[in-house]
Amino acid sequence: MSIVALAVGAGVAVGLNLASRSGGTSQDESAGGGAGATCGGREVLRVSVTPELAPVVEQAAADIGANPPGGCRLIAVTAQDTYAGGEAWIPATAAWARLAKFDYAPDPVPLARTPVVIAAPKAFAQTLGWPEHPPAWAAIAAGLNNGQVPKLSMGSPLRDTAGLLAAMEVQSAMARTTTDPGIAQTRALSVRARLADAEAEPAKLLERMGQQSDAGRALRDVGLFTLTEQDFWKYQQSRHPVALAALYPTDAILEADFPLLLTPKAAADGELKALATRLADRMHAKEFAPGLTSRGLRPVGGDAAPSGDGLTAKYQASIDLPDNVAEWASTWAQHRRLA
Repeated sequence: MSIVALAVGAGVAVGLNLASRSGGTSQDESAGGGAGATCGGREVLRVSVTPELAPVVEQAAADIGANPPGGCRLIAVTAQDTYAGGEAWIPATAAWARLAKFDYAPDPVPLARTPVVIAAPKAFAQTLGWPEHPPAWAAIAAGLNNGQVPKLSMGSPLRDTAGLLAAMEVQSAMARTTTDPGIAQTRALSVRARLADAEAEPAKLLERMGQQSDAGRALRDVGLFTLTEQDFWKYQQSRHPVALAALYPTDAILEADFPLLLTPKAAADGELKALATRLADRMHAKEFAPGLTSRGLRPVGGDAAPSGDGLTAKYQASIDLPDNVAEWASTWAQHRRLA
């Protein structure tokens, strides 16, 4: 899961390319302006959907009769990470919308879940207490300081969903270790400073891990790294010489929850709002859960979960996104690694 972002100037302003266009309908317009597309005289809900969820949204739209085979589509899906115009955006997390300063209606509806986990060679994970006692971020941080955790990598919070949410997790976890905000920030940034790679790409690290044949060498060469549970699940669909475990930090965990973000204009349109509600209701239905778990995702409600080696069925409740997402993402991205 990655997203293209741009740090402007000193990095304080972070934005996405909202002018990007691909797919959609022939009448694609920017949000809030111009006439929208129609299908048989009815308004079309044009929605940009992060690629890992796009097939599921397409299926839900078909299930509710909005997109019949061979007919025009009431829900026009454009599969891409950035907002492509239209009436709605479903990013992996609302954190991307905050970084993009995307204006959306209140109370967005999450459609699915996948937590951010830490991939580790299973043999090493067991030394940290997994699976009975998965480690906290505070313990991972201490392990980086004393050398018990030899190598940890994370994606950039300006490009990678897991990297963005993991940076927020570390901030929250370190805030739990002290009542002094300054000390908490120092502790969080010390994790950032000790990352082996602060702009890692999970897909490339998984590829490298798949080439390893020895767990000890895999720990030294690749180490631990953050990624979404869905990406971990996809990797685990094939057997690899070095077994991996997914660590779910016990002091702070965030989920990519794929919120359905309507533009204020669309939310005020009764027909479009009703169509969006039908789509969300279908994806929340109990009988739809297998369509999510079969793709490595979890439904918003209930205990259904993807199955696979190294995964955990249940974990603690997700924390809320902090208010300072953009500020912290920029601070984290600019901080330098220790020599």
